[in-house]
Amino acid sequence: MGNDVFQVQNLTQKKPIRHGIVVDWDAMERLWHHIFYNELRVAPDDHPIMLTDAPFSPTTNREKATEILFEAFGAPALHMATTALLSLYSCGMTSGLVIGSGAGVSYTCPIQEGKELLSEVRNFAMDYRLPDAMATDSLQKVGPMYRPLVLSRVLVCGDTSKLPGFPERIQAELRASNPGNNKVKVLAAPHRKISSWVGGSILTSLKGFQSLWLKKEDYLEKDACLAHCKFF
Repeated sequence: MGNDVFQVQNLTQKKPIRHGIVVDWDAMERLWHHIFYNELRVAPDDHPIMLTDAPFSPTTNREKATEILFEAFGAPALHMATTALLSLYSCGMTSGLVIGSGAGVSYTCPIQEGKELLSEVRNFAMDYRLPDAMATDSLQKVGPMYRPLVLSRVLVCGDTSKLPGFPERIQAELRASNPGNNKVKVLAAPHRKISSWVGGSILTSLKGFQSLWLKKEDYLEKDACLAHCKFF
């Protein structure tokens, strides 16, 4: 499991996540078990769990993750949020265009006042387009009143965004496609490789957030569908 597999020959390697989507839930459960007990060395039934998710992840995946974390690991409470929204929170913003790139997937996600315009999320693995073109497409669907604000808060995140020239290229392309707007600004925070983790740690530390946890007893009274209604 993890880096240990590289020390043993003739093993079949499995990746439970492909292009940002969980495709092997048995392997994902074993990976979570390894993380909780071997890496973090915590008992998951003693701690609420914040789980990040891709903005284009299907509802069924979120429901399955909720089921496993409550029923297999006994988590007392759970919250789920997308990497795009948490990355925006990590920079103290609630509106903007998030361009995420890394770990086998790139996406763009416009967000207005903490609400993701999920119908306008663009996934590079599915669309076969580069992030700058995807960002232009997403911006066209943002309401005219919010578009100048979103253009002034274009946030790049993910490991690939740390490539030399990546933020500058995105800014140049967006300015070229929006010649009438001189306030286009691409933000590249120093923590952008782990921005969703930073945003999650900030969010869960807020006093007002505590009422947003999905409690295990509430889940048991209903079912995993409750997670999608509560988080998204």
